[in-house]
Amino acid sequence: MRYRLLTLSLLAYCGFAAAGQTTPTPVYLNPSKPQEQRIADLIGRLTLEEKAAQLNHLNTGIPRLNIPMWGGWNQTLHGVWSKEPTTLFPAPIAMGATWDPEQIGRASCRERV
Repeated sequence: MRYRLLTLSLLAYCGFAAAGQTTPTPVYLNPSKPQEQRIADLIGRLTLEEKAAQLNHLNTGIPRLNIPMWGGWNQTLHGVWSKEPTTLFPAPIAMGATWDPEQIGRASCRERV
């Protein structure tokens, strides 16, 4: 009887001690930290496979790091395409079709040399 009471007391203490502990917020999820520090923290937590998966437009996200899946094609020839509002730049074929290098410079905000 005494052994049971001691065991139950110890289990209850361990349960309350574990429940009282809070895990600190990872640096990459803390918006008050500098961006460079957050990026370094996130990259350090990703496995090689997870990094490679983020390059694919059909990725599944990374639930363990609270990274949602995103979809959309991204060629980066004319900007970044997303389901969110983005800016698309003139495609290289359209710039070449102008036959006007100065117009391309004006369209891309490039300074004249």
